[in-house]
Amino acid sequence: MEFDRREALKKAVAVGAAAWTAPLITSQVAGATALLGTPKCRPTVTLSCLTYDCRQGNKFFPGMGIKVCVSGCPCSAATAPVFCVSFNNLAVSGSNKTLNAYLAGTDCSPTGASLFTNGAWKRIGTGPTCGTIFFGPSRGGNGAIHWGNDNITVTGQLCLFAGRCPGKSSTLASVCQSYAMSIGFDSARQVITSCSITANNLTCGCEALAFTC
Repeated sequence: MEFDRREALKKAVAVGAAAWTAPLITSQVAGATALLGTPKCRPTVTLSCLTYDCRQGNKFFPGMGIKVCVSGCPCSAATAPVFCVSFNNLAVSGSNKTLNAYLAGTDCSPTGASLFTNGAWKRIGTGPTCGTIFFGPSRGGNGAIHWGNDNITVTGQLCLFAGRCPGKSSTLASVCQSYAMSIGFDSARQVITSCSITANNLTCGCEALAFTC
């Protein structure tokens, strides 16, 4: 039987979080903005699209976002790579609500908001680990973050930095990568309808070995 990705996601959302791996998402791809230092000493990065439903009454976040996972430093188990992201030109079609990018920890919390601003770098964590960023409208009553029944598409440039790993000859090994991002989401059914996170050649500002975030 042919695998039906949408039906599988529906079932997964019913019990919490579900991830959909996007095409062309590894860090070591052609057209990278900057792959710095010894190749085998760079951390490995993967990205995927994610749906999530808190299922906690008014702590309501049936929404979607991206999951970023970073490995440890391949050439030094004692060093943890830092990884950070920034967004440029985020836009949403299919809704008149304001689009926000929320840091992990905001998803099921009824108060507060930890937001990205355009072009600003935010540290997600240190590898090996994964971090999640959610896309949603501004908080409503009782802290709800909810697209309603909108069928939306979120687009923009995602910039990712992972590294400062020890490499050969006292150099640092890092990944600095720009991605074109487009994620479709049917809020009424809580299903991701499309997911594309594709490496491109746009600059991000993390192309120098001395970059830190």
